Amino acid sequence: MLDLTAQSSADGRAEPYHASRLDFLRYTAQFARDRVETLRRIRRNFGPFVLCRAPAPFPRLMAFVSGERFNREIFSKTDTWQTYRLYRHYKVGHASERLAQGLIRLNSGPRQKHYRKLIAPALSRSTVKKATARMLNTAEAEIVNWPAGEATNIWDRVCQMMQSMAITTLFGNARSSGCPVAEMINEVNQEMLSLRLLRCPFNIPGTPYNHMLKRAERLERDIIDWAEAKRGVTEPTNLLSLLINSVDEQGRQPDMNSIVGYLPTLMTGSFESSQSTVFWTLLLLSQHPEIAAKLVDEIEGFDAHAVDAGAALDKLELLDHVVKEGMRLLPAVPVQARISKESTSLGGYMVPRRTYAFLSAIYTNREPEVYADPDAFLPERWETLKPNEYQYLTFSAGPRRCPGYWYGMASVKVALLSILKRFRVDFTSEIPIDHTVSLVMYPRRSAMAILRLQDQSREASSIRGKVCRLMPMAD
Repeated sequence: MLDLTAQSSADGRAEPYHASRLDFLRYTAQFARDRVETLRRIRRNFGPFVLCRAPAPFPRLMAFVSGERFNREIFSKTDTWQTYRLYRHYKVGHASERLAQGLIRLNSGPRQKHYRKLIAPALSRSTVKKATARMLNTAEAEIVNWPAGEATNIWDRVCQMMQSMAITTLFGNARSSGCPVAEMINEVNQEMLSLRLLRCPFNIPGTPYNHMLKRAERLERDIIDWAEAKRGVTEPTNLLSLLINSVDEQGRQPDMNSIVGYLPTLMTGSFESSQSTVFWTLLLLSQHPEIAAKLVDEIEGFDAHAVDAGAALDKLELLDHVVKEGMRLLPAVPVQARISKESTSLGGYMVPRRTYAFLSAIYTNREPEVYADPDAFLPERWETLKPNEYQYLTFSAGPRRCPGYWYGMASVKVALLSILKRFRVDFTSEIPIDHTVSLVMYPRRSAMAILRLQDQSREASSIRGKVCRLMPMAD
């Protein structure tokens, strides 16, 4: 069996596996199709530190890494290791380019610090706790319309719920304006990151690229209309209101191009990871009905009408452990990428400027030195386990760690609580569940499930698809 522990030399350097140039071509093509599966193969075959150089004349080095040491080294050095443009398929000077200029691309510096400070109060633990009752009401209003006893696309249902919850809680309950924008942001994100655009990046009528450009134009118009309606209306917990009515880091009024770029980042951050986490956790619970039944027992004692719903939610310990274990095994963002701004050390080796580093959360979160029986779904491990942020990549790590931690955790718990109190989600094997990754990991096709009234059945769902390689299955 291959030892996947990073080997160290006498001087403390991690020993990388140096992949061939042929490996570079092969893995680049595979990575474009399936990031998670490619990293799984690289990790299985070569270990947690792989350097892969492009063939001449391309001076490009790629590093595939996982584990606490590399996470700490990269995520803590934000001046050196920076985020880079995820969207490649946009038109210069077009709405698609303005939409791509998001907050996620702000690295260290005054602007990044300014906007983190601006939105921090709206995302604080105390603010989120006060909003718990509203989140519960929103989730219940969605679920009451779910078709009991019928097969439905549970991914679409979860997405609609999480988007409604985010807009109600963080965007002033402007559902008539916000919900269409949220849906269009999802669609544009997937289109701008799709292989279809890579294969045919030409603005010809009828092509995917042409379709994306038109959708981007509509999205920009809708964002501007929504933002203008909020100008002069100050709401301390409304992220759009904060953006449009606050000065930038230089004391100037924000221009609309900045709003167009920043709002999609805030909106996707408010629901995209959460909807992924809810879906994958429901899938894991479908394979572990004994744990699901215990969770339902705990949920039955929850008083949704408590004076302090936030405090009551915090007392659900098993729910907390299930969420953390679900995010560990199937993290919403299984792969993160950085590029070196200058020559720097990685694992004790000097790498050149513009080295691309791909960090694997899905394998960091399964390091056997931190997680006993790492591939098993064991929520009880969280009764004593307290990994640091570099050992448990769910909300990133370091100075750029996601500021929405408290909201993200609360929204996922509210959604799972609300769903499981009413339904047992019984996934069907009719359509295979294959994963894909754009910004987050989500099912490639419709994910069908029968919404059975909650009966605490001990029978696991029968599922098939590529995701089975990544998760512990029912016996």
